[in-house]
Amino acid sequence: MPEPLRPAYDVFGFAPGIRTENDLVISGMIGADANLAIPEALDEEVRAAFGAIGLVLEEAGARFSNVISLRSFHVSDTLQNDANVFLKVKGEFMDEPHCAWTMAGVSSLLIPAARVEIEAVARLG
Repeated sequence: MPEPLRPAYDVFGFAPGIRTENDLVISGMIGADANLAIPEALDEEVRAAFGAIGLVLEEAGARFSNVISLRSFHVSDTLQNDANVFLKVKGEFMDEPHCAWTMAGVSSLLIPAARVEIEAVARLG
């Protein structure tokens, strides 16, 4: 387990990722630091969430190019604006070919200040 994600594991009792025979299923990651503080800027929050996904991928010997599916959940009154920010930051981590992606607006996330949570599935074998 990536050490920076241990506090979330201990507090919330979930595995950051589970390896199956061929896939790595990554739990929803928010853009929080070790103290569960959320950055003010949305792009920094999204970047931190992708950074957490990257830690799980690295621990499993995978990269963002292995990701086949993303699901992102957004607390927002301006989902289109969030999509633009999300796509810009996603492009810093992922390139073509694009993976499957579902973006959903939600009313809240577990951490009240969080505005985005990202799940991923990566193909390993």
